[in-house]
Amino acid sequence: MLEVLRSHGRDLSAIAPVSASQLRVLYILAGDDGINLRTLGDELGSAPSAVSRMCDRLHALGFIQRTPSTASRREVELRLSDKGVA
Repeated sequence: MLEVLRSHGRDLSAIAPVSASQLRVLYILAGDDGINLRTLGDELGSAPSAVSRMCDRLHALGFIQRTPSTASRREVELRLSDKGVA
């Protein structure tokens, strides 16, 4: 996906619904469905607060779903929504 954005230049990136960082989150979730914020932060090498804000934005756009974790009541699992998969 990143290659497509780069090959089409700035015109396509100006109308892209998500930033490059958010696209990276979607790519990680596509490969590892149902991970928690901590694991996603480790994958991204980002601070928990930044990961949480990014996921808030993606959730508001309808690209990801947050569901209660089956392992812990204090965690949520992140998954791509149908819109996120598309």
